[in-house]
Amino acid sequence: MSDDVRRLFDTVLAGPPPDTVDIDASIRTGRFRRRRRVVLVSAAAVLAVAGITTVAVGPGRHRAPTPAVTQVAPAPDTSGTLVTRADQLVGSWRTIMLDGQDMRDVRDRAGKPLGVTFETAMWGAGDGLNYSSAEFSVSPDGRFQSGQVATTAIGSIDGRGIYPRNGQVVGEATEMRLVPGNPATLLLLVQGKIVAEYEATVPASPR
Repeated sequence: MSDDVRRLFDTVLAGPPPDTVDIDASIRTGRFRRRRRVVLVSAAAVLAVAGITTVAVGPGRHRAPTPAVTQVAPAPDTSGTLVTRADQLVGSWRTIMLDGQDMRDVRDRAGKPLGVTFETAMWGAGDGLNYSSAEFSVSPDGRFQSGQVATTAIGSIDGRGIYPRNGQVVGEATEMRLVPGNPATLLLLVQGKIVAEYEATVPASPR
């Protein structure tokens, strides 16, 4: 072997090993790794969203908003027939309910039941000791209006057997209603609420 050939052979053996890297394979691998990272990130994002959704709608965790409560005023009582004329009230009426209290068995000091009497344009009511009265009017649309109430001023030592509300409620009334029956019933209302109830004594027939 000539010296030139030997030197060439030695140079080849002493050089760096040949590059065996497959460039195309490397490119494909890089793309695969990028795609894998993208897929992993996307999956993590989906799981995160799913986790949040589970917390929001999972059993025992989600509560529907409580609807707002609207305060509604009680409807006015419409029992019976609205009194639209003063002559519908004329007569004597025994008090059977006053401010929600049953008054059927209540008697004044003389042993008489409480009541109210209506004349054409005047009403009067005793409370067991004193007597209240006033003029009144009834409009065609049913509005009852009492004039200024005058009350006697007899004093009581012990205050027992006295029911001043029996006269006061008539002065406060805003409408009256008649319920047919035997005896007829008279309902006294203040701003749509029944505060007193009476039974007819004279006359006993509804008007």
